[in-house]
Amino acid sequence: MLAAMGYVGSLVFYNAYLPEIAAPHDRDRVSARGYSFGYIGSVIMQIVGFALVLFMTDQGLATRLTFLLVGIWWFLFAQISFSRLPQSGSRPEKKAMLLKKALAK
Repeated sequence: MLAAMGYVGSLVFYNAYLPEIAAPHDRDRVSARGYSFGYIGSVIMQIVGFALVLFMTDQGLATRLTFLLVGIWWFLFAQISFSRLPQSGSRPEKKAMLLKKALAK
């Protein structure tokens, strides 16, 4: 349940940044590429975790170490996003325009 909540919570940031980093005609390509890179990274980390659990004699330590490594892995990869994504300030005029469009429908 916590993993599902974390995943759904991450979609908020994903959906908020996609329009800022890709033009409308590029969004599918950029989204697919980002999803595939995330999937590849997850599989790599899962293989590392499986190897630790299978080959370490203390499986409790291996499990805790795997959780720690996953946290470090995603923390480090999040730094790429933090350093490269544009800083977007609050734009009340854009929000008002979107609200007017939504109410007009």
